[in-house]
Amino acid sequence: MKKTDFDLEDNEIRIVGENPGPHGNSRKWVYVLIAVVAAALAGIVVFNKVYSSGTPEEQSLPVSEILPGNEGCIIRDTVISDIALKLFIPSGTPSLYVGRLLPEYDTNIVFAAEAAYYRKDNNQISGAFILEGEQLARGCSMLGYCAIIHGEIYLGQAKSTSLFEEAVEEEGYFFRQKPLVDSCRAVHEQNNRRNPSIKVPRNAIVKLDNRSVVVGCETPVTRNDFADVLVRLGCQQAVSLSGRDNFGFARDTADNIHYWGQIPEKNVPENINYIIWKK
Repeated sequence: MKKTDFDLEDNEIRIVGENPGPHGNSRKWVYVLIAVVAAALAGIVVFNKVYSSGTPEEQSLPVSEILPGNEGCIIRDTVISDIALKLFIPSGTPSLYVGRLLPEYDTNIVFAAEAAYYRKDNNQISGAFILEGEQLARGCSMLGYCAIIHGEIYLGQAKSTSLFEEAVEEEGYFFRQKPLVDSCRAVHEQNNRRNPSIKVPRNAIVKLDNRSVVVGCETPVTRNDFADVLVRLGCQQAVSLSGRDNFGFARDTADNIHYWGQIPEKNVPENINYIIWKK
């Protein structure tokens, strides 16, 4: 019998469905290449979706969703532009305090940081300062201000503000400092008589998600860079506090005390002052 192409010898096998033809292998590689390209495009889409608005560490923290502890200060860490920040969200009522202060003086104090500058030549507070309605210092050496009236904190920059008189009338608090952020815009320091590029650790009191928060920066930065970082954090207003090298502390919700700066000596200037929160 004549043998056809469909006949098999005893030592042959047939693979069912396989008929590559002269271009079979090239088609197979085309399909593989298409699959690889499709997977790569899908990966790019996912990457852009996740990272187009910045890494998680550079997102503004949803402070409005953090409920203050009833018995302490909530502390959160974040990173903006490779600069490590600490956010302090104290519970209780804010006020000002003048004189040497340590955590054991009053266990109801959950947060304290040095507020206004004082002059080293005469130890007088720099700029207007009101303590429970009493004016301890006057002047406008800096445009930034922090007013505390009926437990509410107001931040801004202005040569004169009605909040000063209101703080006197309502037995509130007021101090002057350097502005950092005003209406979500960085306030850059111009013609610094000292050194515009000086880098030191810094503190600021800010409005973030319409909450009063203290932001600490242990990384030495210039004042202008700190202002830019606070804008990226999402602050609506911000005013400097005395440098982070100065003494301060926070009492967390577990009653642990977190210190920074150098513990003040017994002979500190009488006008050293702090912004505090008491439960």
